[in-house]
Amino acid sequence: TLLHEISRYKTRCSADCTPGNFRTYSDATQLARLPCCWQCIPCPRDQISNTTNQNTCHSCDRYSTNNTDHTECHPVKIIYIKQGILIGGIVLVTLGCCLVALTTVLVWRRVRELGCLRE
Repeated sequence: TLLHEISRYKTRCSADCTPGNFRTYSDATQLARLPCCWQCIPCPRDQISNTTNQNTCHSCDRYSTNNTDHTECHPVKIIYIKQGILIGGIVLVTLGCCLVALTTVLVWRRVRELGCLRE
């Protein structure tokens, strides 16, 4: 029959979009009204698609991010900095800057006293 003959031919002009990608149609495809032709585009950062031939990607929630394949969202480990550690770091940086300034002044004075840089 004619229906059997037609079904032997490939009815798609694009391969399936795998999970982690989404389908998008070009303007030429839309104008030609070819719903079987599309491009597969990888999902953007923090978005996933977990089924074949999705038309959009879904965003991961605020406290998760995508895996490398963009097929699953994984929770992000939140690290809290204790206030004592933060203050200690600021104190160490401040002391380091003061030490550098003091060393610079002492070396500059010593060089001036020696006069080795005078003409």
